[in-house]
Amino acid sequence: MAGKVKTKAKPVSRAKTRGVAGRAPLLVLAGLPQASAAAAANTINNDGRTPWRATTVAFPDRDPVYDVAAVEELAAQVLAYARENYQGEENPVNPTRIVLAYVDDEWTQPLWEVFGSAVFPIRMADPGWEWPDGRPWRFDADAVHAAVNRARVTAESEEVNGTRRRLEAHRRDDPLLLPARNFELARNAVFHDRFLALLESGIAPADIAAIDEDVERRKFPFKHLPKFYAKTGGQNKSFAIDRRDLVFAKAHVGQDGGVHDIPADAEEDLTAARLRRELESRFRFGTPLQPPGFQHDVQREFGTPLVRERMFCIDRGPVHVFGDHANVFGSDMITAHRIEDAQNE
Repeated sequence: MAGKVKTKAKPVSRAKTRGVAGRAPLLVLAGLPQASAAAAANTINNDGRTPWRATTVAFPDRDPVYDVAAVEELAAQVLAYARENYQGEENPVNPTRIVLAYVDDEWTQPLWEVFGSAVFPIRMADPGWEWPDGRPWRFDADAVHAAVNRARVTAESEEVNGTRRRLEAHRRDDPLLLPARNFELARNAVFHDRFLALLESGIAPADIAAIDEDVERRKFPFKHLPKFYAKTGGQNKSFAIDRRDLVFAKAHVGQDGGVHDIPADAEEDLTAARLRRELESRFRFGTPLQPPGFQHDVQREFGTPLVRERMFCIDRGPVHVFGDHANVFGSDMITAHRIEDAQNE
């Protein structure tokens, strides 16, 4: 694994392992100012009765609340926690979940540009706040404490846990696990747009149901995917298939080049794109992508090769892919027999 992430500034409160080392869910607090951020996170981290850990950084006092630099710093802190608690390929991932509890605001785009689909988002708001002296609720310690507690209750609700259990099941044909920038629902429309809407809605069950309905899934006999089944075993498995008739077959762990899509000796990079890439390769909507190296073998039926197949690689941008299949990781990192850069068309 890569070394520790160095944040741009010292965080106001950082999650640490408390007491006996063990797996824990991580609550990421976004949008709180210096006046309330540290106290909110420390209350959780010092509470021996809860399994939750919390991490935060101070966000600007004035608009825009979601300054890109602050969001990147927070994401780097989350990634540092995940790296420091990594126990090897054979052990469960820690944190067990990543819940992003964020102050509701008109402009939240920087959150999704940095965290992407790696987190489970929960809005924090105080609808009854009466703006004493024109002060927003996020500056008031009591209001923040109540909002954070409501976020924790929501994170532990049956509705949210139902989504978590579904993701942990890692069904072969689950639309929520698809590499979103490469699965096409319609011409020039990719799944990623639906994922962004899902994040902004708080991953509402109705929106999940709509996604399930729009994704075609079917069983593929051995003769339809002969090379895949010869390599992985089994037959008649159910997978998702997109508009181009590309089959997104969930693959075995690391069978095509390692357990992670970023080399352990890679240079540190704390830009939004790199942070999102690594977080999305490890987590999907807050749930670990297990085992390490989670990927889909994207291929055509009956052994038909991919020839100049246009795809999107998170590392290279638009590409043309050649070979019997492409390995597509959760972050949309792609490896294949041959890849050529493509012009934006």
